[in-house]
Amino acid sequence: ATREPSDSEILALLAQVHHQRGENDEATRFAREAMERDAENIAALVVLGFCDLARGDVDGAREAAAWALQVDPMNEPALALLGAIKARSSIVLGLWWRFQVFVTAGSSTRTVSILVGLYLLYRVMAVALVDNGLDAWSLPLSGLWIAFCVYTWFAPAMFLRALRRELQRVTLRPDF
Repeated sequence: ATREPSDSEILALLAQVHHQRGENDEATRFAREAMERDAENIAALVVLGFCDLARGDVDGAREAAAWALQVDPMNEPALALLGAIKARSSIVLGLWWRFQVFVTAGSSTRTVSILVGLYLLYRVMAVALVDNGLDAWSLPLSGLWIAFCVYTWFAPAMFLRALRRELQRVTLRPDF
């Protein structure tokens, strides 16, 4: 099937390309054009939400995410948008979100390497503090490491709880 240049899916793809390039004004323009042709174009809604979030309009982004999730509650990009919104609105959970996105971007070997590297850095610092006669700093360093471990253990559950609360606000279409 051939597509017309004004097709909403094509316009949504153009919006995604511009958003990935960081050209949020152009991405917003194409997303709005796509939505004029198909108000339930999820890809356009998600791009529009991410562009709103980039401009600091959390409420606009939340509205776009809710709209997209009403159309398709299992849409991964829409759920990712909602996750980014939650990360933006909570400092504690936002730190974890950014950390886990950084750590898990790429292969599993990279992820394991980063985590092992962080532990080795902690151990090297602990040994260096003792070797340099700074034993008093060893205990706070250990406390910081334990706090980091506890934080990374409990933050995912806290984040999912906050995300579920947000998803409860989303109402499904009657025909879903």
